[in-house]
Amino acid sequence: MNFRNRAFTLIELLVVIAIIAILAAILFPVFAQAREDARKASCVSNLKQLATGVLMYTQDYDETFPCVTGNGYPPQPGIPFGTDTWVYNDIVVIIQPYVKNFDVFFCPDRQRLVPASGDFCNPGTGTQHVWGYGYNWSSGYGPHDNPHSLWFQGDGCVLPDTGSNTLPGRSLAAVNFPAQFIFLGDTGDTPRQTLYTAVFDPRCNPSSGWNSDLPTGARHQGGNDFAFSDGHVKWFKVNLTYVDPYNVGVTTPAVVPNRYWFSATWDGVSHSP
Repeated sequence: MNFRNRAFTLIELLVVIAIIAILAAILFPVFAQAREDARKASCVSNLKQLATGVLMYTQDYDETFPCVTGNGYPPQPGIPFGTDTWVYNDIVVIIQPYVKNFDVFFCPDRQRLVPASGDFCNPGTGTQHVWGYGYNWSSGYGPHDNPHSLWFQGDGCVLPDTGSNTLPGRSLAAVNFPAQFIFLGDTGDTPRQTLYTAVFDPRCNPSSGWNSDLPTGARHQGGNDFAFSDGHVKWFKVNLTYVDPYNVGVTTPAVVPNRYWFSATWDGVSHSP
């Protein structure tokens, strides 16, 4: 008796391959989206822990936000300390007793080492160690000698530079709208880890240290996560509309639906944007 070996025909194989390709094309983006959702959720969790840590700090220090100083705090163990990195950043060390974890300062969607190439936003050189989140010094922007810079505006978590290399913490009670005041959030800033509005500027070279992983101003699906001083954390689509908030002929992205949420002294008057 003769037995014929049953096998797939070429047409059948091509049909199976085509079906697999179609399924892969459908499912791979879904898997990528799921991974990004997981990283975004991890980022929200990190910011929630940091926000809780900062608010616990304020309760222990007369309801005052952490200061910003030029002190050389010890860096995270295992990270080199030198001129190309400010890993000793104040808030990272100051709230350690409340979070007891350095990893919580790293956003899962940001590299820990970034190149620092000179451009519109970053004139530095070398490689920098960076954190994922920034502390809201003020709504200011611009270089240190600009009177509207974050060192001198004094409407964020810290008061203006006193000339003693220290920006004193603001009183929690001085925040006009706690549920609308941003005090922590995703940032692409220098190792100093500020929530500096200019670092969301797409005019920056995407390969630079300041903006290396915020090439379009956003880190998580077109937006960034921010923590507010009442403790809640929320994602916002980044608003890259250029504004000149101080009417000095210098523009900066609006960043969030209302950039005045970077000001603790905001009077609640509507602004556009």
